[in-house]
Order: sequence, then structure tokens, then C-alpha cells
Amino acid sequence: MTRDKDFIRENYKLFARVKKNFYLNLAFALNANKLLNNKFVRFLNRNGSLNKLFYSDEALLILTDVLRCDSHREAFRETIEQELIKRLNKKSDEL
Repeated sequence: MTRDKDFIRENYKLFARVKKNFYLNLAFALNANKLLNNKFVRFLNRNGSLNKLFYSDEALLILTDVLRCDSHREAFRETIEQELIKRLNKKSDEL
């Protein structure tokens, strides 16, 4: 049983590493949306046209798949956590 869990965990880590850039690109798209917090931009976006610019139908479908699928959701979370840890370690090394 333990060997099976180790096998699954190792293959999951490989899956997450392979998908790393995919998840970071997805996070970038989500981060780009913070621009919409600006009052002027919110005014321009009153009909949602800027959302369509940031999020195509395909992008929304991909995001939906990531949120629905346990494997993708966990890999996305792990990718973001690892990137954050890497950046925080780099900042602490610079100090």
C-alpha cells in the first residue's frame, strides 16, 4: 500500500512539473484582471467587454476544467505555492 502511495505521489509531482508553465500562465491571466479594479477601467468595462478581452471562451473553459478537476486544482495550487516559496527565498537571500 505504501509503495502505491509513493508511486502515485511521485507521478503526481511529475505531472505538476510538466504542467508548471501552463498553471503559471493561467495565474498570469488571473492577475491581469486586477487591472479591472481601477475606477476608470471599471467604467470602461461596465458592459464586460474588457473581460472578454482578458478571458476568451476557451480560457474560461480551461479555467472551469482546472477548478473542477481535483488533479488540476491540486497541481495548480502546488505550482503557485512552489513559485511563491521560490520568490520568497530569493528575496530573503537578497537581504
